[in-house]
Parts: sequence; structure tokens; C-alpha cells
Amino acid sequence: MRSMSRQFLGEQIDGIWHTAIVVFGREYFYGGGINVASIGHTPYGSPVQQISLGSTSVSPEAFHDCLNELKSVFKPENYNILDHNCNNFSDKVSQFLLGSPIPSWITGLPERVLRTPIGQMVRPMLDQMQRQMLEFHQTQGLTQGSIASSSLPQPPAQSLSSTTTPVTPKAVHRHLNLVITTLNSPTFLITNDRKNLDRVIAKLQSIVDSRALYPTEVSQKHLGNVLSHLSTVPPPCLTDEIYVFFEGLLSSLPSEEVFPALDLLRYIICAESELSAILSRHSTLLTVPLAQFTSASAPSGTRLMTIRLFTNMLASKLRDQFLSGGSERTQSLLALCTCGLGSSRAAEVSSASHLLHNIAISLPRSDSDESLQCLSAVVHHLSLPSIVSNAAASLSLLTALVHRVYCDDDAVATVQLLGLNLAPHLSSSDERILVVAKELGTMINA
Repeated sequence: MRSMSRQFLGEQIDGIWHTAIVVFGREYFYGGGINVASIGHTPYGSPVQQISLGSTSVSPEAFHDCLNELKSVFKPENYNILDHNCNNFSDKVSQFLLGSPIPSWITGLPERVLRTPIGQMVRPMLDQMQRQMLEFHQTQGLTQGSIASSSLPQPPAQSLSSTTTPVTPKAVHRHLNLVITTLNSPTFLITNDRKNLDRVIAKLQSIVDSRALYPTEVSQKHLGNVLSHLSTVPPPCLTDEIYVFFEGLLSSLPSEEVFPALDLLRYIICAESELSAILSRHSTLLTVPLAQFTSASAPSGTRLMTIRLFTNMLASKLRDQFLSGGSERTQSLLALCTCGLGSSRAAEVSSASHLLHNIAISLPRSDSDESLQCLSAVVHHLSLPSIVSNAAASLSLLTALVHRVYCDDDAVATVQLLGLNLAPHLSSSDERILVVAKELGTMINA
């Protein structure tokens, strides 16, 4: 997998992981239901890596009660190889035992794969793999070792321990007892439809030529390399010379003509290696648009591409590297959302809702000003007729709230205080919106 992932996906993936939790002398995992087995004797064989998560003071009896509550969520028929799998189960169990999740590079893997063009193409194949996996579980009789028929041994509480200090775990959150299908949807949204690449390249070439910013052969070479990068698997790496070329475009072109350059940048940063290069050596490609094209006075086309650029940036696992540059960056992004959501253009409203969705999920769960302002913005806009009438925008913002309030009592209290009105969404003719709104209401009122 490691040797071929870069060739097919454009970035290195070290493996497609199955995980289990070892505690109290047994191994617990999800697949065809919640299962328990002797350590190292599951159908998946010996582990390639063991990660010590910490110590727990939870009793075996309390853990058994937690597993029985989780059975309604981790049923055999709920299994999904991408969205509701063994890693999600391990994460839930870890949060109960320790109050902390398993490593994000495990739980975030499906999202990384599906963000790539090849990942989107092989989704049907992965769905077929899921069906085969379910058949495998049934034929192997894995559910015979399920928690319902297993007795838990009584070793000391430090059986999950490393050298870390025991942590007092959080109690089982009431949301864990709910079946929230919305959580199976992709966490982050991304705009990566590349059907019009040739037209965007041609438009930018025409603008550059009309402004005589570069000799035609120079701009043609750089834009040709960009097209090759965006059209080839695996993509060739872009050079610093090309990024300097884009920096020149952002500083030289009038604001109403810079949108094709931003359009190309939003595709380029979908490759993690390219976003890393931009953040480390050419950060003005992000800071300039954020400073100049986020207000209501910015040309609508340029502002739209700025919205889509940052939507994709926040979908990357490198987003924290950018957001750590100061709270003013988050403030500017929220201002950009406000402008976009107030637009008369449906496309800009939808795109701005995707950006606000990603901001809401990117920010840490805290009572910081940015987090409160973000929740306030989501709740406020969900009450506006322009959002209620836009199915894509409604769905984005409702889904963001589901992810945000899940197992977070502070977020639930904030949303209640802000007076979230779900009534217009509960009467929507769109079945997707109805499902999300009902699940959100259930979580808030649980």
C-alpha cells in the first residue's frame, strides 16, 4: 500500500488500518457487531503496531455497561468501511476509557483518500468491499464472540496502562446512546470538480497576455505545468518558480481579474504536499486573498473563488498550521462567510455555507471568542429565509452543528442560548434536511 499510494492517490498512505482496543485482558473490535476475542486472536491476525493510549480507572463492570449501550450504535447493519467502522468504534471506546480519542491519522484516513480524484473514482469499489466484508463477518460467525455472550475478566484497572498517569474518564455521554446517521457523512466539505480546467487556464492566459505581465512563452510554460499537475496521476510537483508566478499574478492583476488564478490555487492545495509548500514558503498566496478579497466591496467572482480556496484549505489536515497564525485569520474567514451568505447569488451562498461548515468543525471545542462567534453565525444564518430556501446551504450548516454539538454539552448549551430555530428545516421537502434537522433536535433536547 505504502509503495503504490503516491502513484495512485498523489500522496503517501502507509496503510488501511483495522484497529481494536485491548483492555482488561481482552481485545474488543467492531465488525459484524461489537466483538471480543483473546488478545491477538482476531480474524485480522497479529497487529503491525501497538499504541499505548494510557491508563484507565474505569471498572470492568462500567466498561461492560458502556459496550452494551454502544451495541445500538455499532450494529452489524450499520457497518460502513468508510464512515462507521472499527476505527470509529475504537475512538468511542478510547474516549470513554480515557477521555481522549485515538490518533487522528487513523480516523482521518478515509477522508484523506476520498479527497483525491482517484479516491472519488474508487468509491463504488470500496462499497463493494464493504458488502464483502459484511459477508465475511457473517460466514466467520464473529458475532458469536459478541459482548452480549461474553463475561469480562476482573484484572486490575491498569491493564490498558503504559507509564502514563491514570486519567479520570468522562462518563458515558447521552449522545452515545443515539443513532446519529449524519455523523457518517464526510466531516469536511471540499470543492474539487475539475471539469473546466482547460477553460480556466485559457481565461487566465488571456488575462495575463492582455496585461503583458509576462512573455507569452513564460506564462504558457507555467500554466501548462499547472495543467499537467492537475490532470496527471501521480501529479508532478510544482516548482517554487510557478508559485512565484502566482504571487506575481495576485500582486499585479486587478481584483476583478484575479479569480482564475484563485480558481487554480484551490485545486492545487488539494494536494497536501503543495499546500505544505505554500504554507512554508509562499504563504502570501493565502494571506493576500484573505486580506483583500473578503469584504462586500470585493468583486463577486473573486470573492467566490476566495471562499472556495479556503474551503479546500480547511479540509486539509494542515489547516491548524494556517489557523495558528493568529485569531485575526479566523475572524477574516468568518467575515468572508458573512459576505458570501448575504449574497444574492445562490452559488456563492452555497459555497459560503461550505466554508462556514469547515470553520465550525476546524475550531477547537472551547469557549474562545472565535468558537462562540462561529456557532452564533451558524445558528443565525440557519434562521434566514435565503438559507432555508437553499438546500445545499441548509444541509451544510445543519450538518456542521451536528458534528459540533455531538458529545459537547457546552456547545449544546450555547446553541440553546442562541435560540436555534429548527422549525423551517423540519418542514423541508428535502428528505436529507429532514433527517439532519431531526437528529440535531434529538441531540440538543436529549
